[in-house]
Amino acid sequence: MRVQPLDDTPMHLLRRALQRATAAWQTEVPELTAPQYATLSVLAEHPGIDQSALAQATAIDRSTMTALLDRLSSRGWLVRETDPANRRRHIVRITPEGRALLDDLEPAVRRVNQWTFDQIDKERVPALLPLLRDLAGIKP
Repeated sequence: MRVQPLDDTPMHLLRRALQRATAAWQTEVPELTAPQYATLSVLAEHPGIDQSALAQATAIDRSTMTALLDRLSSRGWLVRETDPANRRRHIVRITPEGRALLDDLEPAVRRVNQWTFDQIDKERVPALLPLLRDLAGIKP
């Protein structure tokens, strides 16, 4: 049996692409990891979302989400409150400081996103996001 060349395997190529995108992210947005940014973005879009829905919206597992929220909370960028109607449920809200951080980071995030598009031929750019959504299992 012949082994498939590594550069012809989707998992290898996806891993390599993610490494490059992560390096671009870390260069432009050293204040936050991409999952931290995703979390604050969802909170800005959905004020008062519960922790479980937040984990689902960001595709971050619950145990990782708890640690991530601890870090963001300790920096003053979000608050967690126990839901008075259900003591096991936690409501998460972005703080004014967290919203200001998102606003400050927006130009850097745009540069990272543009960097991604700049890596491929302009004619292929329109296909990129639909393909990534398909791979991620996200329906438009």
